[in-house]
Amino acid sequence: MGSFINMNEVWAKLVVQAPGLIIALVILLGLYKLMRDFGLEFIKAQQDQAKSLASQATAMTGLTNSIGEFIMRDNGDHSEMRILMKFAVKGSETIKHTLGDLGKSINDLNVNVDELRQEVRDVKGGPDAD
Repeated sequence: MGSFINMNEVWAKLVVQAPGLIIALVILLGLYKLMRDFGLEFIKAQQDQAKSLASQATAMTGLTNSIGEFIMRDNGDHSEMRILMKFAVKGSETIKHTLGDLGKSINDLNVNVDELRQEVRDVKGGPDAD
């Protein structure tokens, strides 16, 4: 009667193999718990990292906008400084021309004064007539 299972043989094999099966089951349960705990921690770490990257991207966008505003404001300041420098250069050129004209007038006045002195000397009658 080969079709029937002999329960005595099954129980005998289970008794012999039970300690190994129990140890294997304990190891498998331990690995499962360990993987579950580490897996949950890993997933939580990945989520935290994704949040950090998102906040960093937001901060970088804000930084990019701040740099753009700073550059635009700085360009405006530079434009104002260039306008003021052009005005100062034109003013200094005007002063230079005015001083040049004034210098020519003084030279002309000196020439006229020298001519008048010469005329006075001639009228008084000599070179020592100062």
